[in-house]
Amino acid sequence: MMTAPSDVQDLLASQPSQASIANLFTFTLLSGPVYHFTDWRRPLTVAGVVFLAGPPRMVRGTIKVERGVAVSTQKITLQEANAGFIQKLAQGYFNRALYTMQRQFSIDRGVTWTQPMVRFAGRVNSIDGITSTTADITIKSMMDDLDRDYPSEVIQTDCNRVLGDAGCGVNLTPLTVTGAASAGCTKNKLLSALSNPDIYFTQGVVTFTSGANSGLSWMVKSYVGGVVAPSYPFLVAPTAGDTFKITPGCDKTLATCTSKFSYDPTSGVAPFFRGMPFVPDPTVTY
Repeated sequence: MMTAPSDVQDLLASQPSQASIANLFTFTLLSGPVYHFTDWRRPLTVAGVVFLAGPPRMVRGTIKVERGVAVSTQKITLQEANAGFIQKLAQGYFNRALYTMQRQFSIDRGVTWTQPMVRFAGRVNSIDGITSTTADITIKSMMDDLDRDYPSEVIQTDCNRVLGDAGCGVNLTPLTVTGAASAGCTKNKLLSALSNPDIYFTQGVVTFTSGANSGLSWMVKSYVGGVVAPSYPFLVAPTAGDTFKITPGCDKTLATCTSKFSYDPTSGVAPFFRGMPFVPDPTVTY
C-alpha cells in the first residue's frame, strides 16, 4: 500500500486548480553505482540528491498494479541517451538493478515541491529495443523474486550459498587483495602483478577503486598468471596504475570449501558448506 506524505495529502485535499508533477527515477546497480533522473524539464535536488533531467530523457510508461501477491510492472522508455549510457545497457550493467520511482507535486510551477512519495519499486526485468539513442526498460515489483519454481533448499552436490553471505559465513574482508593494473590492459583482461595461484580469483569479484572504472565491480571469469578476465567487458580499458580490490572465488565444491576456506564439519562454526556431495546419483539404481 502506498502512503502519501502529509503535505501531499493536504495539497490533494485542497483541490488546487492546477499542479505540476515531477517523477524521480533511481537505479541502483548490482555493481554499486546509483543513477538519479527526473522527467521534469530541469534537474531537481531532493534531500541533497541531484536528479538529472537528461541525458537520457526518461519517459514513464504504464504502471500495472494488482491487489494481492500479483507481480506489478512498469514500462519506461529512455530517449536521447548518449553512446556511453547505451553501452552500459547493452552490456548488462542495469540487469536486475534496483529501481524506485517517486512522485512530487508543485502548485507554483516548480518553485516549491511536496515531499516525494514512492509510486513504484522493483527490479529491472528486461531491456529491449536498444538503438543508438533509445531503449525500453521493463520493471517488475519485488514480488517477482517469489516467482521461482524451486525451493530455497535444493538437494544438490554443490553448495547453494553465496560466498560471504550469512549462510556461508566466510569473512571476505581479510581475504580481499588489493592491486594495481599493469600496462597493456584491454576491456577483456586486467594485467597485474598479483601472485596468487591460478584460479584463486576465478568466480570472485573485482572492484576498481580508481581510474575510469572506479566504483564498478565485475565477476571474474578466469584468473591465470596474474591476468584477470571479467565475465563481461570492462566499461573502459584499465590504464596502468588503476587500483582495484579483488575477492577470491568459490566453485561451490566440498574440496574447495575445505582447502581454500578451512571448512571443518565438526567445528560448528563458519564457514558452512551447504551442499550434499554424498547424495546418490539419481540416474543410478541402488
